[in-house]
Amino acid sequence: MCGNRQPADGGAAGRRHGGTAGGRAGGEVRAIGGRGLVACSAMSDAGPQSSTPATGGPSFRYNATLAGEIEARWQDRWDAEGTFHTPNPTGPLSEGFDADAVVKKLFVMDMFPYPSGAGLHVGHPLGFIATDVFARFKRMTGYNVLHTMGFDAYGLPAEQHAVATGQHPRINTENNVVTYRRQLRRLGLGHDPRRAVSTTDRDFLEFTQRIFLRIFNAWFDPEATNPLGGQGAARHIDTLIASFVDGTRPTPDVRPWASLTEREQRTLVDSYRLVYSAEVPVNWCPGLGTIVANDAAAVAVLRRNSRRVELLNVFIVWFPQKRNGLKVEPTCLRPSFTW
Repeated sequence: MCGNRQPADGGAAGRRHGGTAGGRAGGEVRAIGGRGLVACSAMSDAGPQSSTPATGGPSFRYNATLAGEIEARWQDRWDAEGTFHTPNPTGPLSEGFDADAVVKKLFVMDMFPYPSGAGLHVGHPLGFIATDVFARFKRMTGYNVLHTMGFDAYGLPAEQHAVATGQHPRINTENNVVTYRRQLRRLGLGHDPRRAVSTTDRDFLEFTQRIFLRIFNAWFDPEATNPLGGQGAARHIDTLIASFVDGTRPTPDVRPWASLTEREQRTLVDSYRLVYSAEVPVNWCPGLGTIVANDAAAVAVLRRNSRRVELLNVFIVWFPQKRNGLKVEPTCLRPSFTW
């Protein structure tokens, strides 16, 4: 009897290619005689193999080893053919975009896991599989889906590993990312691996810092026109200062701008920025040399290392939802910056 050999192969293919390639990757099914009996022979690089081994048992029992071999073959094929690659409109990853230019687009981003040395844990696939199902459904209903993820290695675990081992955190993190990529591939997820980023990548970090500086050097002008045609948009902070200097915008106490001290001028301008600094209490751990959060994970780390925490006031940067009593809409941050 053929057993589960052909359905297993067809199932692996069916999740990506509609089940039409099952026979190519695995067994060949044929009828024998006129009694409807079914026999199965496996196709490999060496050709058909015998279905009656010396042990007398079935030749192709579906088990974990066979399942791994089937999945590995399909995963190699997906990588070779770029099955889950999603092209950009322009640039080095634009090949094939013309075919999808008029197709509805969907971007699916997975949570960025912390790449620990232990690799994936059961909580990671729980979320990844859910987004993968959603992305595949949308892809099968006609969407051009970009499904990707990344890695986030900032925080206490990476810092403490470096302190304990003396190894640079970049080396440890990059080694762990290799492990994670290998494990994610074995799960058969439909990610575009070319789009994965790590928050510790130099280019990524520099890009986020440039974004921050542009937001920091902006203020919300309720009278400006935003990219959608509505009222309220981000403008460079220099335009605010210029309005104080020429008197078109009065200071809170109506004093001339030139009569304010340097600190008063800085405090006034900072109160208009889209991001600003404020003195707030934080949990400072002298033993770890860092600030810790008010969550269970941080508390567990402290207890495990017998650390104490002090309450200190420090300056922290905030991203407010309101500035000067006005709600800052996301549209004001769209690429209307010409500076």
